[in-house]
Amino acid sequence: MKFAAYTEETIWAIGETEAEARAEGEDTIRETEGRADQLALMKVAPIDDDLVEALNEAEAKGTDVLFDLIDGELCEVETVES
Repeated sequence: MKFAAYTEETIWAIGETEAEARAEGEDTIRETEGRADQLALMKVAPIDDDLVEALNEAEAKGTDVLFDLIDGELCEVETVES
């Protein structure tokens, strides 16, 4: 099982452990200009394998993936083109 560091609209990092996801997420937020306010909003949760796959595909295609926390796990809701 993998974990994701996320805010309401963005998955900032995916890691093998909660601690890894949190650390990578915090680093990514700090590196993203003008987004430091997101640190306080960041959470970590398990991520569904299908969502990990959808995110990889979306990154390659330039699309977005909608996600939601369902029963304590981040899951894909629907894929949309940006």
